[in-house]
Amino acid sequence: MAETVISTILRQTLDFSYAEIEQEHPNWSKKAVDDYFYKQSNINTLAVSGTNIEEQVTLNTAQIELNVTNIALNAQNLTNHINDTAGAHNASAIFYDNSGTSISFDNVQGALSELDSDLDGHILSDSEHGVTGDNVGTGDFATALVGGVVNLSALIDDAVESTVSVDSPDASDLPTVITLANELKGDVNQLVTDLNNSIVQFNALLDAMKTAKQMSP
Repeated sequence: MAETVISTILRQTLDFSYAEIEQEHPNWSKKAVDDYFYKQSNINTLAVSGTNIEEQVTLNTAQIELNVTNIALNAQNLTNHINDTAGAHNASAIFYDNSGTSISFDNVQGALSELDSDLDGHILSDSEHGVTGDNVGTGDFATALVGGVVNLSALIDDAVESTVSVDSPDASDLPTVITLANELKGDVNQLVTDLNNSIVQFNALLDAMKTAKQMSP
């Protein structure tokens, strides 16, 4: 380190002892010798203290310069961090509070991946919501005023078409009248039978709809 003014003062000081001062100046009074000796001692003390202070100032200056460099570097890193819209924070490094949820991960990346997987599974499922789950409306099954799900009703056989027809010729005398009347009687009885069979099928359809909850019982 280059020699400072204070170091130069310290090097140029004679630093006489008390006896050496008396020897160099035999005509001085004791008071003058005391004054010279103490001033010389104080100068030496100040020079040493000044040198130590100057060295500390030099060290502090270097540290300040290093701190300024670090501050500038940190400021640049912070700017880079703010401007980095893609990689500033990986989603896996961001905490997610999963308490009170069904999510098992406690970071954003894991939570999003789990939700994506659950959604894919939900979309691909053909029976995700059964009759015991949430469906259209506020209940599992439809009511008279609220929509909902209905079950597939039981299969009911088709009603049999009636084949009754009057084939006898028009009546022209008593025998033909009797024949036509007898045929009409049989056909009417058959129509009643066919009607009753249709009623049975219709009632079976109503029962199936009630069982499937498509109709109130």
